[in-house]
Amino acid sequence: MIRLGSLLVVVIMVLAIYDVWKRETNTEKRLLWIIIIILLPLLGAVAWLGIIGGYIKL
Repeated sequence: MIRLGSLLVVVIMVLAIYDVWKRETNTEKRLLWIIIIILLPLLGAVAWLGIIGGYIKL
């Protein structure tokens, strides 16, 4: 079960990084978000997906 959870986190991270790379045009913001996603795997990915989905307002 732990492997499935870890795999799910990795898949979410990869999808979030791909989405950041595709959507963000500013290189500095792009790199900052990718670093956040890598350092805080699940939290960073969920934050990015929440922001672009309009669930979190900045």
